[in-house]
Amino acid sequence: MLPLGDDLPYLEPLLFWLRDDSVLKNEFTEKSFFMPHSDLITATEDAMKKDCPAPRALWILPQDTLAAGQRPLCLNPGTHTFYILIIVQCIRDVFQLSKSGDSIKLTGQFMELSALRKQVKKSVLDFARSSASNNKFTDILWVKDQMLYPSDDNKFLTTAIEYSIKIF
Repeated sequence: MLPLGDDLPYLEPLLFWLRDDSVLKNEFTEKSFFMPHSDLITATEDAMKKDCPAPRALWILPQDTLAAGQRPLCLNPGTHTFYILIIVQCIRDVFQLSKSGDSIKLTGQFMELSALRKQVKKSVLDFARSSASNNKFTDILWVKDQMLYPSDDNKFLTTAIEYSIKIF
């Protein structure tokens, strides 16, 4: 049997890094990391019946790996892409204008999700810095953010943070 994680050597270390991040621990439950879809649906249904914080989930989704070079008879390094999805239930409005005294502020689920996205990106950057001397992967680079707005039937607001990484 092959050791787990050899093909994607960043996956487990990144997952455990994010789970151990003290700021993210305040925003996600232990079960939120890689929460199965059925658990997220159940948690959503339970939250809608009560006045409680909306369920959230954070998933790491590995994608494609492309050869970074073409040398015969060699194990070429690969440029791998992965996404970190942050999902929040959108019970309230995606965007709201809230008045506080004489000032008006933009609030809502998008602003909450945006703050979570910023913290996850900071944590991934800290992970990249801490694993810079790793000989199995390197060069974790942020590529883009993609927003997935909910339809009337889908009450989840999601952002997909795309990264590339060189794996050896």
